[in-house]
Amino acid sequence: MSISRTTNNKKKIIFCTYSCVYSSIVLNKLLSDDTIEVVAIVNSTRILKPGYGALKGSIKQIQLSGWRYATYLFFITDLFSWKQAILSFRKQSLKSVHAIAKQQCIPIMDTKDINDNESFAFVQQQQADYLVAAHFNQLVKPQILGMSGLRCINIHPSLLPAYKGVDPVFYALSNHEKIVGVTLHKMAESFDTGEILLQAEKTLSPVETCLFSINCELFAKGAELVTKWIVKDTQGKSEILKNKDETASDSEKHYDSWPEAEKVAQYRHSGKSLICLFDYISTLFSGGKT
Repeated sequence: MSISRTTNNKKKIIFCTYSCVYSSIVLNKLLSDDTIEVVAIVNSTRILKPGYGALKGSIKQIQLSGWRYATYLFFITDLFSWKQAILSFRKQSLKSVHAIAKQQCIPIMDTKDINDNESFAFVQQQQADYLVAAHFNQLVKPQILGMSGLRCINIHPSLLPAYKGVDPVFYALSNHEKIVGVTLHKMAESFDTGEILLQAEKTLSPVETCLFSINCELFAKGAELVTKWIVKDTQGKSEILKNKDETASDSEKHYDSWPEAEKVAQYRHSGKSLICLFDYISTLFSGGKT
């Protein structure tokens, strides 16, 4: 049984993410649970590679994935952050990670590398029970993974070990999958590996073809898996996924990197969409409720 380092019996969580619509949905879900306390946020400022600045990273993303996919990313990240001033009059609107942190007085660190000395010290000083990652584009290295008393877990929007990679729902839809899902797993020394803790499936209806909308639902469900598993872990009843021989590290499952422009064109020509404007606006105005 894990022992909490808190005095109020709440489990202390460090939330790691890349600020976007999906991360705000997860953060709001975590904050709404009265058994946990988000004590700090680590926000990635990395775009593609650590050495890239915002401009170079954005240009490289457009060159790789095409302007349509880059526009989708712009809508869920930068445009979402910029709209805070426009929707500030509406209290129920979905706020960015930084706006939530300011509102809730949660310390936040922006970093290109969670493993550098400053970021490591920031994580260490929180004395947290859990590090929870979602939509986080950095590899957490052994010095943090092995930190005493800290459990590191990740929300991944696929049914691992299938669809490892940066945008698993895109590839699942590209392959005409009828069932998608989300996995909560322990973090390991490579992306999307480690013991599978919990999973939730979603059967897609014929009209569910929007990448953005499906991702919103899966990340919300992933946050629910986090709170469910932490309760079990606190009670000494944490569980590994039953009735599965493979693990997230199954070597037969490859890792999908960013989709190339040709793949995005094929995706769109199959009748699927990256983002639906109505769903996007509804998500922002509803506070991200799914």
